[in-house]
Amino acid sequence: MIRALSSRVAKWMEQEGVISQEDKELFSYAIYSLLFGLLPIFIVTLLGFAFGMLREGLLMITPFMLIRKFSGGYHLNSSKLCVTLSTALLALTMGLIKLIVQEGYIKFLTVLVSLSVMCLCSFSPVENSARKLTEKESWLFHKLTCIFSVASLLVYFVLYETVRVQYSAAFGVGILLVTGLQLFGIINSLITKGKNCYLF
Repeated sequence: MIRALSSRVAKWMEQEGVISQEDKELFSYAIYSLLFGLLPIFIVTLLGFAFGMLREGLLMITPFMLIRKFSGGYHLNSSKLCVTLSTALLALTMGLIKLIVQEGYIKFLTVLVSLSVMCLCSFSPVENSARKLTEKESWLFHKLTCIFSVASLLVYFVLYETVRVQYSAAFGVGILLVTGLQLFGIINSLITKGKNCYLF
């Protein structure tokens, strides 16, 4: 659906004389990347309305989108499967926020968030097979991940001290979500390497 919409927009831009025919594919890909990148916000907004947790959802997705872009981790090859599983995962994380608030696990969450930031600064970026980083990109992505992770941790502590617990919990769960996907990516990479070693 997103790919079809991107193609239609690029075709319309070509017909209007905004872009040339040669640039149509490039613009189509750029529009697709933009829309796909904004998809988590759209999904969280829908889930937020459904669960009555719009503010919590938007707070959760903020550190996720900031850090995930540079930290790397597990990625699916199929965009349809990615959207389906992402929706399910985001719904589960909203349930996790409610559980943390109801059961009073905020102090335990604080410990996990602190450990998560340490992991992100230690292991980032985690590459995937679809996108190999140059040495310069790897260095830059590591620095940006550390900056955004530490900044997010500071924001978490400010929220912890100043606002209602569900908002700090939501922000903290967003950080945990990035770390979880990163660790899953590391494990997947080790398993893949292990299989390759076994085959040869």
